[in-house]
Amino acid sequence: MDELHNALADAKPGDRIIIAPGTYQNDEWKGKWAAFFSEASGTADQPITICSADPENPAVLCGVSQENKVALHIIGEYWHIEDIVTCEAQKGIVLDKGSHSTITGCEVYNIGCEGIHLRDNSSYCLVENCN
Repeated sequence: MDELHNALADAKPGDRIIIAPGTYQNDEWKGKWAAFFSEASGTADQPITICSADPENPAVLCGVSQENKVALHIIGEYWHIEDIVTCEAQKGIVLDKGSHSTITGCEVYNIGCEGIHLRDNSSYCLVENCN
């Protein structure tokens, strides 16, 4: 799990963060009140991608309870979030200042308030094929 936290913290334009199948549960706060967090931005030519290695057996990113935390919080533009499951948090996936980003094929469940939230100057985003 440390590798995932480090990859998110050190993400650069063009990076692909590929997560192996399994459940990744974090009860420590990272960044802005999140179980998994990044404050990086990609570019139009080099977006940052975070995805499951096997979309048929997706990685599961979990908080601890529906009362607190965001499972996956991205503050930055040009992200592709693909085939990831988030659960057991107050919010599933949150994009802040996340313009030109996509969330595709993701599943969000056992969330206290908001499944997927695009906020704080996030525009030109696409959410598709998510449950």
